[in-house]
Amino acid sequence: MRPFVLLEVGNARVTPYVERDLSSFVHDHLIATGQVGGYDQNAPNSVRVVHPLVTLVEKLDALQRRVGQDDREPASFVRHFEDAARIIEAETTLPTLDGYDGPRSLANEMLAEGQIRAMPSAQHPAFTPDDSPRWDSVRSAYVAIAPMCRNCPDVLGAPHRSRRRLFDNPPLDSASTRRGVVVVSSILVSQGSA
Repeated sequence: MRPFVLLEVGNARVTPYVERDLSSFVHDHLIATGQVGGYDQNAPNSVRVVHPLVTLVEKLDALQRRVGQDDREPASFVRHFEDAARIIEAETTLPTLDGYDGPRSLANEMLAEGQIRAMPSAQHPAFTPDDSPRWDSVRSAYVAIAPMCRNCPDVLGAPHRSRRRLFDNPPLDSASTRRGVVVVSSILVSQGSA
């Protein structure tokens, strides 16, 4: 984790998008403590954000590139596993992907436009954990980020019950990760093979 917020500005994909309400920890705290009436509400009611399936494809691409790079610290990418798991968990409730024949056509477009380097694949080594020292370090980094998530939905399960679904017990084991990747594949493979 970086000790700062990274703002990504410049030429970026902004479609497909969904509209979401915006809040903050401070505003949520003021509501919870009954103090919001004493302050002006200056947050926008909704903002356009990139569709979650765009984020999923980007996260899977990043994992395919980074997991195998032994010189890259797992702490720099391990959060992508959870982000992908959350999107996968919400897949049935996501807004429609307007203008596309499904996630696969979106991923094909992103690949053609150079926004990802390779089509996500369930067979990629980034999604097939083993007992190697590299995967041990990925597991350790994953356990280390658990305290960052206090009120997360129960996506990834124990030991921090709100953090595992893609991996189950033991953390990042091969069979459960493959199950999560099968979900990923079924999302992306609706029009071809991963």
